[in-house]
Amino acid sequence: LLEPLHGVTYGAAATSNVEYMARLSPKGYEATSQGLLSGLRGVGSIVGLSLGGWLDDAYGAKVMYRLHATIVAIGLGIFLFTDRRQRYRRVSDDEGEESSEQAIEVELSVS
Repeated sequence: LLEPLHGVTYGAAATSNVEYMARLSPKGYEATSQGLLSGLRGVGSIVGLSLGGWLDDAYGAKVMYRLHATIVAIGLGIFLFTDRRQRYRRVSDDEGEESSEQAIEVELSVS
């Protein structure tokens, strides 16, 4: 019943990943960031599936899902922390640009 929603959520996640990486990357390096994202997703899938299979065999499904939930929670915390720093940095940069533009305007009006 809920399986058709997987296509919608996957498409939304893939699109937002592309946009987020483009926003984080320096000008001219957007394609490089997309390549890194794709590579990390591939490595993450390999490691996650291998580790999950080993954990399921060794300790059972309950331990495997609890450990994966913990890893996801840690990843969410890292994302929220870095996203907040990125927003703060962007606001600081924007304020710096405005003050330098104002200084240029003052210099031009004085001259």
